[in-house]
Amino acid sequence: MRALFGGRAEAREAPPAFDRALITELDLAYVEIENDCRPDLDQRLYRRLVQSAARGAPIRRLETAPVHGVVRVRLADGLAVLARPLKPGDFARLSVALLQGATALVNEVRITDKGVRIVASFGKRDVICAHVLGFDQQS
Repeated sequence: MRALFGGRAEAREAPPAFDRALITELDLAYVEIENDCRPDLDQRLYRRLVQSAARGAPIRRLETAPVHGVVRVRLADGLAVLARPLKPGDFARLSVALLQGATALVNEVRITDKGVRIVASFGKRDVICAHVLGFDQQS
């Protein structure tokens, strides 16, 4: 490779060691920011999800999200949120139902002590509950 680029190989510097105290300080700062901003975000999520539910906008797609256990939920009116099911496997059941042509509607939106929760129904009597984490950045 040296012959191709006309240079000589140089040793790379080792990456700097992580400062544990700095990491702990940053973690605490992020928690404080989350605690300060979460109520406002929950109110915005609540209002937007209530609008979508009132319009009768069905859930169109579920997609994998960048975080394990989180799903991107896309509604027909363009809203996309990140959510985590309350019961493992619920979004898998909903995905199969959507692929089979079922309509899924958000029936209930509420703010709980843990954030925004939605209840969606699909099929004849299937219901799932999910905790909405936030808006999707891609929407």
